[in-house]
Amino acid sequence: MYPAGQSRQTCGVGEDQGPPGESQPTSAANPRDGLIDFSHYSLAQLEELQFGIDRRSAPRDHANLMAELERRRKEARPATAGEAWISGRFTVRDGWWGWLQSKYRRSPLYSEGAIAVRTDDVVLRGRQRTWLGVPVDAELSFAASAVRNAARDGALVCFDCRRFGPWWHRIEFRAETVAAAESLVSALPRSRTSGFGRRWEQLRELNQRMAAIGGFPWVTCTIVGLNVAVFAAMAIATRRLGEFDPVQMLDWGANYGPLTISGPWWRLITALFLHGSLLHLLLNMWAFWNVGRLTERLYGNWCFAFLYFASGLLSSLASIAWDPTHSTVGASGPIFGIFGAFLACLAHPRHYVPASIVRVYWLSTLAFVAFNLVNGFQHSGIDNAAHVGGLVSGFVLGLVLMRPLQPEVRAHFALPQSTAALALTALGVLAALWQVRGIGSQLGPPEQYLRAHSWYLNGEASNLREWQDLAVRAGAGSISDAELAARFDQQIVPFWKSASERLQREQSTLPPAQRDFGALVVEFVKVRLDWARALAEAGRSENAQSMNEVLRLAQETDSAQARIERLELRATMDHRPRALSNRAWVRTLRDLWPGHAWRCVREPENFGPQPLPSDSPTDGPAMRLAAGCRAQSLFVNAYYRALDRWLESSAGTLGDLPDGGSTLQGIAGGLSDLFDYGTMTPEEVLGRMADWRRAVPGTVQAELMEAMYFQSWAWSVRGKGYASSVSRQAWAVFAHRTAMAAAGLAEVAPHAVNQPLRYTLGMSVGVDQSLDREQLRHVFEEGIKRTPAYQPLYRQMLRILQPRWGGSFTEVNTFIRERSTRPNGLLNFATYAELYWIFATLEGDETNIFADGEATWLATRQGFQELTRLYPRSDFVLNAFARFACVARDAEEYRRLRPVIDKRRSAMAWTSKTTIDACDAQFSAKH
Repeated sequence: MYPAGQSRQTCGVGEDQGPPGESQPTSAANPRDGLIDFSHYSLAQLEELQFGIDRRSAPRDHANLMAELERRRKEARPATAGEAWISGRFTVRDGWWGWLQSKYRRSPLYSEGAIAVRTDDVVLRGRQRTWLGVPVDAELSFAASAVRNAARDGALVCFDCRRFGPWWHRIEFRAETVAAAESLVSALPRSRTSGFGRRWEQLRELNQRMAAIGGFPWVTCTIVGLNVAVFAAMAIATRRLGEFDPVQMLDWGANYGPLTISGPWWRLITALFLHGSLLHLLLNMWAFWNVGRLTERLYGNWCFAFLYFASGLLSSLASIAWDPTHSTVGASGPIFGIFGAFLACLAHPRHYVPASIVRVYWLSTLAFVAFNLVNGFQHSGIDNAAHVGGLVSGFVLGLVLMRPLQPEVRAHFALPQSTAALALTALGVLAALWQVRGIGSQLGPPEQYLRAHSWYLNGEASNLREWQDLAVRAGAGSISDAELAARFDQQIVPFWKSASERLQREQSTLPPAQRDFGALVVEFVKVRLDWARALAEAGRSENAQSMNEVLRLAQETDSAQARIERLELRATMDHRPRALSNRAWVRTLRDLWPGHAWRCVREPENFGPQPLPSDSPTDGPAMRLAAGCRAQSLFVNAYYRALDRWLESSAGTLGDLPDGGSTLQGIAGGLSDLFDYGTMTPEEVLGRMADWRRAVPGTVQAELMEAMYFQSWAWSVRGKGYASSVSRQAWAVFAHRTAMAAAGLAEVAPHAVNQPLRYTLGMSVGVDQSLDREQLRHVFEEGIKRTPAYQPLYRQMLRILQPRWGGSFTEVNTFIRERSTRPNGLLNFATYAELYWIFATLEGDETNIFADGEATWLATRQGFQELTRLYPRSDFVLNAFARFACVARDAEEYRRLRPVIDKRRSAMAWTSKTTIDACDAQFSAKH
């Protein structure tokens, strides 16, 4: 597909075919070779025999057979006036390589053959393969009117032909001599498409120029070979065909910002030869192979090598400068650099590439680059920073290094261009270093600890693979319990035992900053060791007590691992203070991109009622919704100080809304909706949490919101369905992330004693961890003692007491009466009605709290009467009163309230089943 060089000239923009095909083998020591007389065989027998004689073991017999077959075919077909067969080759190679070569070029024939031009048609003879892959001799005929654009370049003849349909074949045929090629071209039809002659002359000129400067594209071949070799070495070493884990990629030289800039700068280059999967490797090498060979011929071997590695270096630095939190691998950065250099060649005012070639390559290359960049901007997980860095650096360096395709010019070293290219590369490196040195030039304590304990990481990864293999075999029943126990004792336990002893000895020698993290690792290793031993013991004893111990230790192990992973994630996200992706102007530009502008995220409508435009904007529901939207905007736009102050001040003004609710509830609800239903990735959310902690040192609000996000992240994998619909793997991930949320809450608890969110989150996460009711009640009592006016606390406790979660209506009623009874023993009717209102909202339309539960309408009605006096401006409270009157079938009370709510409607107070229209129909209310 590209203009060739010295080894071959082409009729189109096609690939080099490499060295010539295999020569005719000489006869082996076979005294019987050549003794067969084929003149007595029929033509049909000869056709059959051509597949039965091995040309290697009996070359003379094979040659005699083919000669006789050719003679018989000519005799069988009457000669046509003007017919002359010209021998040659359709592809340089024979066999499968030749066939693949023909398919790549969309040629109908391959191997050696011949062409004859008759009066009305053009006949081609060569080789084809059947659908079973069997090679056969074939003869194709094309009408003279279906042949066009015949041209010659030396002994190579090219022309287009169409057999049927709108598709044209491009035939490339190398005649045995230049004279034979001239004869063939003169005999072929003269029909040509508009502008073909000019394009052909331009292409010939380009071919001649490139042939004159010479040079086989060995750099491209070498780089492809190195990438394949490295991937093969990784596959052999890890016994995996791709999908390598992050630890393995780091061991082999992945580019991880905090690690790279703290010393091992060689990772900027080694990462270019690593690929995460076979598909990743194949796509990159395919793109590089297509553009690399031609670009190498245009720039020269050593100049091309400089372009590749310089753009690769700058693309790696661009990746770190943009976002250092990702570990990156792959050759896509320098490949985009080569694309950039190729575009620079096409855009150069003295590019020396024919205009027809420019149009084809300019559009296709630009389309490829644009598609990949746009796709990278729209999808996470694609290192577009490396793509852009490589493309820009390759384009600029390509403009500087491009020289005329003239042997006399290329014979001299280009000192000015080389000096300028080196200076620009150095300038780019210095600019990138200035940017990245502020990005965690020192590793965080967890990263320092893990880097110093690579022996543990490698041993853990290997041991866990063996553990997983044994678990799979045990699950499949291919290993007995006794053998499983023995394998654990021999293969699993020793590593954890030695690691536990070694890490405990080293704990006292750790730097102070690493000791807390080191203690977590020691705890994890110890629990993992106990778990491994318990599994071995369970395999030997097979009793229920042993299995219960295994399950308990498995949960403890996951909890300890979650605490470690949480700190690792935080350490990773702490390397963002100067990352370009974190700059305000970058976020502004990103928001201008279609689909990236931020909009308020709300809970789906089918999850509950939503305020309507007709609802009062100064009532509680609308004000909570507005607070949630504003909180989302502050978080997304990085106004962390304002958000932190607002959360803190709202915690001290509970019950500040017209319906008795709290602004804090709206803020927390808005951020929860953003985490649950928004499109931000975990890296984006956790990165913003790290930015928040830096903007407000010592903040407890960011810690609480991070715990909220971990819980949301856990539910994202569990889903909202019934427990029976969740897979075992999803449950494991859910438990792991919930443990991360619990670890965050435990860490911030001493500093957030007056923050109601600490207690609501503690109860919610506790429910997800299946804590017993006494533990959850303790958290509730502590929260109510400090923040008695925060309604979500009661909501969480009532959720725990719901019958669907193991509670009962009696327990609910007992709890509500306890909380509604004043010290003098009298019932606080407003609190009673408010709590039953919360409980009814949790139950939805499935439960009638009066008919199914133990609520009394008399007390509830009196409570709502007090609530309407306490909150006279709240349409929400008034409509809720009317709704409960309808549910309790109190026609008199409903008819009294109906004319008032007609002018003060609140959609949030009603449900999908208990609507105003349904209640009107029930009581035949006239309005």
